[in-house]
Amino acid sequence: MKTASQQQPVRRGNRGFSIVEMLVAFGITTVILAAATLLMSRLQETYGAQQRVGGANETGRTAMELLALDIGQAGFPGTVSTWISQSITASGTAQAVTMTSMAGIYVGRVVTVDRGSNAEAVRIVSCTTTSTAQNGCTSGGSNTLTGVFKLPHADNTTTGLASPTTAVPVTGSFNPFPEGVLFDLADTAGTFSSTQSILRLIGDLRGDGSLRYIEYRFTADANAPTSCTGTLVRSDTDAYAATQTTASLVADNLCNTSQAGIFNFTTPCQTGVTLTSTQSPYITLLNTDFTPGSSTCRPMSTTVWPSPSR
Repeated sequence: MKTASQQQPVRRGNRGFSIVEMLVAFGITTVILAAATLLMSRLQETYGAQQRVGGANETGRTAMELLALDIGQAGFPGTVSTWISQSITASGTAQAVTMTSMAGIYVGRVVTVDRGSNAEAVRIVSCTTTSTAQNGCTSGGSNTLTGVFKLPHADNTTTGLASPTTAVPVTGSFNPFPEGVLFDLADTAGTFSSTQSILRLIGDLRGDGSLRYIEYRFTADANAPTSCTGTLVRSDTDAYAATQTTASLVADNLCNTSQAGIFNFTTPCQTGVTLTSTQSPYITLLNTDFTPGSSTCRPMSTTVWPSPSR
């Protein structure tokens, strides 16, 4: 039996950590983890802010591109290139004739019927279409145009419409009408006219021969530029429809420095001539200016010439 003096001493390398050592290690680890967490949080905040700014700028660019397309097409009457598949007798009374296509045909438009010495201008008083009713044309069993034909027109086609050079051609003027951007000095309330916050456009805005009425409405943020909650909406309606199509959101969280609106118009002017409320000019230049997202985003501006000035 060994005595106490004969027992082996405990080696230092086999003992555990002391309470003090563990507390120091835990404290250092906590500081490192806290610093890493703070760094990750800052990085996430920076990434999120960049994403928001990028998204806001992308929304702004999309809105500008859509505005530029619509404004640039405003006033374009649409292409008419069709044929009348029957002979026409001259008459002072409106009569309906059968058409091969209704693209660009709408009530009130003046088209050129026939060619050479037989050509005449005919105003469309009504029309029917085999497709969905649009352009003032009702949905019927055939494509027809109704107007007053003062000259006779012979359809020499003997085998249907296989030889359109012998049918009666119908064409439309390519000259745009000046009121593509609806603007009226007399309409100070903006009931029918474009304003700094409402943009009203008309024309073949889709490029498919249909006459469309497109309206943009900007709702300003009363606290801009401190905050940005302005919205821009757009509606696309058949120009002859009885009710306007419900507007859809184009962009939100918009700022505008003036708080009055984002649309600015330029009209033709003459030296020494002052326009009155009865002399509403057409728009030759339209500028759109807003800031998407927040005050840290780039202000966006586009200047577009409507089709009458091109």
